[in-house]
Amino acid sequence: MMPPMNAPLDDYTEEIREILAVMQKQESTVYERECSSDELVALWRKMLIGWMYYVVDYCRLQRQCVAAAAFFFDIAVSRGLISTREEHQLAAATALQLSLKTFDTAVISSKKLVQLGRGLFTEEDVVEMEMKILKTLNWRTHPPSTYCFLRQYERLLPSSVESETMEMIQEVTKLISELTVSEMKYNKHPQSIIAFGAMLLAMELVDTENLLMHQRQCFVIRMSTVAGLESSSSKVLKVFEALKQTMDESEKLQALVDSLASARRTAPSPKPISRSSSKTMLESIQSPRHVMHRVGSS
Repeated sequence: MMPPMNAPLDDYTEEIREILAVMQKQESTVYERECSSDELVALWRKMLIGWMYYVVDYCRLQRQCVAAAAFFFDIAVSRGLISTREEHQLAAATALQLSLKTFDTAVISSKKLVQLGRGLFTEEDVVEMEMKILKTLNWRTHPPSTYCFLRQYERLLPSSVESETMEMIQEVTKLISELTVSEMKYNKHPQSIIAFGAMLLAMELVDTENLLMHQRQCFVIRMSTVAGLESSSSKVLKVFEALKQTMDESEKLQALVDSLASARRTAPSPKPISRSSSKTMLESIQSPRHVMHRVGSS
């Protein structure tokens, strides 16, 4: 039996609710994002964020740091700190360095960063740009990203969910998070809602043998209650459909499906996400309204 929506929260769930409330307030105030309508800026941004992912992979650093780096870069653009193509590249390198300093245990030396930038800027340029970004941010360097919200939402999954299924969900949401970072259009939406939609989409990509209907229902109710979001609301539906389209257009989903299948080829159960056709799976997924109708009728 599922708990009612207005049931009192236990201490563990209340802790998650408080963390989410703080991050939701931050994302709508001091860390509010801006979305540029300039297509050229959006294209440069996408290319430079792709470069950031290349650098962190090459240096074996944490990929989630790119999310904060993208925010710092957007600040440099929206506040008029940069204008030329070369300055965009400088801001991207500086933003990545600043994010690594804040969120990782290792950083890229300024000398190495300049080398990776192919000599388009100097170490002094990086230091100067970093100071400009920090002053513009009033030294606030912890923007809540989609990844931050996802880690809290995942804590709400029922303890009865198998560890392999948890891994499937985490890998799918991680992919969604990374795909949305590089797309300017997602700056229009709060990170909390993007993460909410990502969890719903990931849940739908796992079959009912690995994630039972009552587990889905329990999770959706808990997530909605704690996050203060309704899966059938227009703002969630809009993001859900955008995420579905983004995943449908990406070749990385099938690569992830193949990777999960390969990793578990010799394992018995639970089964990984079906390899038959990830695109067909996405086409069969309807909106969260459909999801809630199904779980509510179980």
